[in-house]
Amino acid sequence: MPEDRKNILVGAGTLKVDGVEIGFTEGGVTLSLEKEFYDVEADQETGILDKKETRQVCSIVTNLLEATLENIKIVWGIESPIETPSGKKVLSFGGLSGLCSSPQEHGLEFNGCAPNKKQRKFVVYRAVSVETGEHSYLKGEKTVIPVTFQCLMDTDKPKGRRYGYYEDVV
Repeated sequence: MPEDRKNILVGAGTLKVDGVEIGFTEGGVTLSLEKEFYDVEADQETGILDKKETRQVCSIVTNLLEATLENIKIVWGIESPIETPSGKKVLSFGGLSGLCSSPQEHGLEFNGCAPNKKQRKFVVYRAVSVETGEHSYLKGEKTVIPVTFQCLMDTDKPKGRRYGYYEDVV
């Protein structure tokens, strides 16, 4: 492929969780697909004969700057609703809903820049918050809420398309 400066992407994007924008972020939004491989070896050879992919881990990592109860609910995976008694907003947390409970799943959508000043969308069908960040309230500092979402495969989708997709406007 020939070099083309229009393919160099610069700029932040927006992240939606369950169709709702989560607001400002810090440090960008990092999308990753890690792969693990098994090395096929034989006693009769000194090198690796083949590689077989054995695992994929798809993750989305960011830092939320808007410390809303709605964002804390998403990051901490809290199932209880935000209640509004007497002009207050209350988010209760603590304890599992059951020993066999699963984490709360979310659909994710990232929108940002694509080559040639177009738009790119990255969609994940199923994700759970797995690394929920502690956050501090400090004098003279922003409250930042780190979060890592791990993608789960949607087995209703065809093989090779079970995490989600990229889409560029052309």
